[in-house]
Amino acid sequence: MIRLCSFSGNRPSGRARKKRVRRGFAGIQAGHGKRPARNSRRQKAVGAIIIICLVWLAQAAAPRCRGFAKADAVESPDALLAGAALEYVSTIDVSGIERFITDLDDDVAENMPELNIMDIMLNHGADVLDLPGFAGRAASFLVREIKVNLKLLGELIVVAMVGSILCTLGSGLGEDGPCAMAWAVCYMTLVAMGIRSFAVSADLATGTIDRMMSFMHAILPALVGLLAASGGVVTAAVVSPLMLVATTTVGTLVKTTVIPLLLLGAALTLTGNVSDRKQVTRLAGLLRWWSMTLLGLASTLFVAFMGVRGGLASVSDAASAKAAKFLAGSMIPVIGK
Repeated sequence: MIRLCSFSGNRPSGRARKKRVRRGFAGIQAGHGKRPARNSRRQKAVGAIIIICLVWLAQAAAPRCRGFAKADAVESPDALLAGAALEYVSTIDVSGIERFITDLDDDVAENMPELNIMDIMLNHGADVLDLPGFAGRAASFLVREIKVNLKLLGELIVVAMVGSILCTLGSGLGEDGPCAMAWAVCYMTLVAMGIRSFAVSADLATGTIDRMMSFMHAILPALVGLLAASGGVVTAAVVSPLMLVATTTVGTLVKTTVIPLLLLGAALTLTGNVSDRKQVTRLAGLLRWWSMTLLGLASTLFVAFMGVRGGLASVSDAASAKAAKFLAGSMIPVIGK
């Protein structure tokens, strides 16, 4: 009884126990409430730092954005394209073409309009030639050449008339020797004048071929650069060396073989009629046949070779472009297409 009473005397009452429980819950809540307060302070600090960084970046990028906006507002797409085209055209070497234009003869330069390669490239080849004016200048040039050749034709007619008169007088006098001598002299004069005219034509043809080759050598670098810039890289790589080789080969063949054979055949044809005993007209015909055959073969091979290689190069460029488009569309599904 004494122990029970002592135990019951030390035991707390119900109100005391409730107070202890309430104090425990209050302590737990106070301990848990301090952590959220600390986390909220950290989040606010981080947010403030992020806002400060964004404001600083916006202020730093504002002048550039204003510059881009001004550039976009001032320069139109056409102006930008023209500027890019002018910048690329200025890098192309056209000194060879300009030198070829300045080296033209005075007669040709008078009948040709003023040509500026840079202006032609920038204007896309529009309004380069005034067709009515060019036709008029070509007609005047043709009339002048006809007048020059009419002089030679008049000389030939005069010599032929003198020869026919001498032959008539000789046959009327009944002497064949002086008549034959007069005819031979007149005929050789005609032959000499004809061969001189042929030699002038041959020199003109040779000079034209030399100018053609020099013009091709001058214009090919610019054409190759434009082809490569437009996407025809394979065409530019193939056409440039092949065009140079083919043009040089054909021009050299015509200049050194075809024209001399034609000139020699014409001379043999004219001199073959001097004597009735020994004719060389067949040899002259053979030389003419060989010259025309060589010219036809060279032209055919040149056109066929350049057509086949140029076609293969263009097909290769088209295939490369299609392959690039396919790869771009496959690797970048939305933007690539």
